This record gives sequence, C-alpha cells and structure tokens, in this order.
Amino acid sequence: MLFRFGTAMSLDLTIYGERWSHAQADELVADGLVATRNVGNARTIGAEGRLRWSLGHALKIDLSAMVQSARLESGGGTDIDDPRIPAVPELALRGDVERALSIAGWRGTARVGLRYTGATHLSFDPTVDRRARGRLEADAGLALARDGWLLSLSATNLTNRRSNVFPFGNPFRVRAEPQRTPPRPRTLGLTIGRDF
Repeated sequence: MLFRFGTAMSLDLTIYGERWSHAQADELVADGLVATRNVGNARTIGAEGRLRWSLGHALKIDLSAMVQSARLESGGGTDIDDPRIPAVPELALRGDVERALSIAGWRGTARVGLRYTGATHLSFDPTVDRRARGRLEADAGLALARDGWLLSLSATNLTNRRSNVFPFGNPFRVRAEPQRTPPRPRTLGLTIGRDF
C-alpha cells in the first residue's frame, strides 16, 4: 500500500505471509559434504515499510524497515533445536540522507547511510549451528558533474566493523574449530568519467 502526503512525503507498506510444505535445507554430513533433506513445514510472516521525505529541493530522507518471523512449524525431526529459518534476520533497518549541493560549479549529491541487519544463525543442525549477532554498517557517497565530467566518491563500512556476517567457512573443519566471516573492510572508491 502506498500513501502520499502531498508531494513531499510517501509511505509504502507491505504485509506478507507464506507457508511451505516439505521445506528443504542443506545439511553438512560427517565427511564434510553437503546433502539436502526435508525439514518439515515452515511459515513466514512479516512487514516492510519505506518512508521517503523531501525537505525542500535539497534534502531527502529515505527510511526503511523490515520485521519478519520465519520458522518451522512441524516435522523435521527431534534434532532441530532452533526452529528459526537459518540466515534469515528477524529485523533489518536502513536510513539514508541525501543532499543536493554545488561546489565551484560542480553540481551533484552527497549521501550518508546506516544499515542494521539483525541476528541470524547458520543451520538447523545443532552440531554446526553458529550465531551471527546483529550488525550496524555505515556508508557514504558523493557524486558531482560539470561540463560532461563525472566524479564519484564512495565509502563502505566507514567504521571498519569486524562483526561476523556469516559464521561458516571451511565445511571440513567447521566441527573442529571456530569460524567467522568478517565483512569487507573499509573501502574507498573514486570514479572519474567523461561524457562524449
């Protein structure tokens, strides 16, 4: 559902739900290979929302949120301790602020954003299940144009966070030692282009 409040603000809301019969999931077997098995019936319910707000011609705010519950309802056997669907966060938030600007004849936009991804876990199998805590990341960008020239600066993971994004690496060693996957480190980018 899309709601408009004049020309400056809009709110987009979505509510969803689905059921799966005979859902399947990957399972790590004893030799380190992956097999697929039936884990039972599952359901997902959730809601998403996005608010876009223009404060004059120069400043824009874009906020979004997702809340969901995805879990097994029946079946799957007694060896499943955590019925939540693996790798599916229950909460995600995003916020962006963008400003139009002019610098020495160059015109463009500057943007900064924050993104939060909620906690997840790795597997239905309790012997290899791992937890990934919620994480907050920041990014920013600057795009400018003048006389056919284009200049773009970007920065991701501004705070250089090292939180675990997906706690699984080598399937042959996952039962023997801790494993973690950090996010991409702080990355800066510069792009220069020319229109002809």
